[in-house]
Amino acid sequence: MPTNVYVDGLNLYYGALKGAPYRWLNLSELCRLLLPRDRINRIKYYTGVVS
Repeated sequence: MPTNVYVDGLNLYYGALKGAPYRWLNLSELCRLLLPRDRINRIKYYTGVVS
């Protein structure tokens, strides 16, 4: 099934990457691993302004 993935960058950072030694994340590979039966059509990455 064709699937579009929308990523909230701010929540991704604070939920998974903050405080971790990693600074890069391959979103395409992550989506492929999380959704093995789907065909990833598009990945949209959004974030908000942090003040």
